[in-house]
Amino acid sequence: MLGKKIKKMMGESVYDWARMFRYKYLTEPRFKNQKLVDIKIGNMAIKAPEKHILFELHKRQPYRDLAIGIIAHAVSEKYPDATIVDIGANIGDTAAMIASYCGNPLILIEASDYFYDILVKNSSLFPNVKRIEKVFVSNKPRVRGILRYWGGTARFEEIGDGEEEFVWQNPWRGL
Repeated sequence: MLGKKIKKMMGESVYDWARMFRYKYLTEPRFKNQKLVDIKIGNMAIKAPEKHILFELHKRQPYRDLAIGIIAHAVSEKYPDATIVDIGANIGDTAAMIASYCGNPLILIEASDYFYDILVKNSSLFPNVKRIEKVFVSNKPRVRGILRYWGGTARFEEIGDGEEEFVWQNPWRGL
């Protein structure tokens, strides 16, 4: 409500610029400067930002991700040569659970520079990683906007005059 009033007073382009500035230069740097700490996922200890939401989720729901491992095992029994693709791999927590329960090859896809770097570090623990790609996947041929970080994840917010631009014709080319 207040945001709409301010947007109307400032004009849409000035309002979008102010939001981008606040996020890009104040909020995002604080998020990205977190130290990395160990978290146990499956039978692996991977690195995660200290304020990643997984720490809180594991306290409240310790078996939350176990189903992923069990399903991965069942899928690998039926399709032993199949490759598993994790789109939005983040820090590799789902990949760690899958790798703990099956040996099928993994392709890990992450768009965020920040999470991609952590994913690459963590992937050295996974014996079955076939490929890691820094790719933004969308159902649109051209997208403009910014990745917004919160609680251990990033979500894409489409903005008309975004600073970051993800453009491609076929995101599956070469995979």
